[in-house]
Amino acid sequence: MVIGDKSDFAVEYSYSNNYPNDMGFGRIWIRNEFIGTYEDLIYLSGYFLRILNEFKSAKELRDDLRHLTKDQLFNLFSSGEYEYSDKYLVRSSTFTDDFNIWTYRLENLTFILWKVLRTDFFEDLNNYKQDVFLKSVLTDTLIEIITKVETEFKDNDIMKG
Repeated sequence: MVIGDKSDFAVEYSYSNNYPNDMGFGRIWIRNEFIGTYEDLIYLSGYFLRILNEFKSAKELRDDLRHLTKDQLFNLFSSGEYEYSDKYLVRSSTFTDDFNIWTYRLENLTFILWKVLRTDFFEDLNNYKQDVFLKSVLTDTLIEIITKVETEFKDNDIMKG
């Protein structure tokens, strides 16, 4: 199932037939680029939804970083030398252990900055570009799509509440 528009922001997932109903596969699409792999079995209400909620709670980018290019920002964050890097880090989990991801906000936009770490383990990552990606989406759109995913998961007993 795809919720949203892959050319803007979308969440793609499917349930696994061989495991409990909260397990499945997923990817996050930002402006026609995806994060995640559709070959790694994950907890949809855990790992997958947690990453989406980290996007939703992105912090405002500090003024002293706004002049940096995407590559400079990525290198600064990934070097471990910038004391505020953790503020923007999307915590790694089974869903994203093949990616380094940071997220932040500027006004009404949420930015997602990432790079794939390894492309040799899952077939759908074999041809993944080794570039640093920086894509933005309207924060309201991102929240709307994540809310729809949460509703879908609740309606299908993937998460309680």
